[in-house]
Amino acid sequence: MNWKDKKGKQVTRWFNYKGTHKSICFVCGNPFKSFISDKRKYCSWRCYQQSPTRGTRPRNRRKEVCGWCQKEFERPVANFKAKKRHFCSHSCSADWWAEYSPHGKNHPSWSGGYTQKAYTDGWARIKKEVKKRADNKCESCGFIHKLMDVHHKIPVRLKKHIKITNHLKNLQLLCRPCHVKADCLLRQKA
Repeated sequence: MNWKDKKGKQVTRWFNYKGTHKSICFVCGNPFKSFISDKRKYCSWRCYQQSPTRGTRPRNRRKEVCGWCQKEFERPVANFKAKKRHFCSHSCSADWWAEYSPHGKNHPSWSGGYTQKAYTDGWARIKKEVKKRADNKCESCGFIHKLMDVHHKIPVRLKKHIKITNHLKNLQLLCRPCHVKADCLLRQKA
C-alpha cells in the first residue's frame, strides 16, 4: 500500500517508519534510505559487487602444525574440532591413518576379513551356471534387470571352505535392488 508524504510524493509505509535512516553509498556516493538494523553500506547490489572490500570481514583464524608433514597451516577456528591431531590436507590425514591406525584384527570393526580366493577358483564358470539355472531372471522378484548379481545365501566370510560357499545351492541370481535387500537382511540376522 502506498501513501503520499507532505509534498505529494508517493512513499511506502516502511520508509516513513522512524527506524530508517539516510546513508551515503561507499562506492557511488549516492544517498539512500535503509533500516537502521540493516547497517547497509551500499545503495545496490551492483555497488556491492564493485566494492574492493566485498565480502571481507575479520575472521578468527588459527595456525596449527600438520600432524604428518609438520608444515604450518592456517584455517578458521571453526574447522578445528576436539581432535588431538590436525592435518593440512586430506592426503596427510590418509597417510597418517594408513601408518598408525589399527588394521585387520586390531580394528574394532573387524568381522573376519575378506578372502579374495573365493572369487578366483572357477568363479566365472560358477557364475555362468547360476545365470543359466535362473534363466537370467531375478530369483527373488522374477524380473530381468540390467544389473544382475550372484548372491551368497551364507556369506563367504562365515564359511572356511570355498567349495561350500560357492556351491550352487548356496548361490542365487538377484537383481541389484533385491541383492541389497538380501545383504541388509543378512547383516540384521548376524
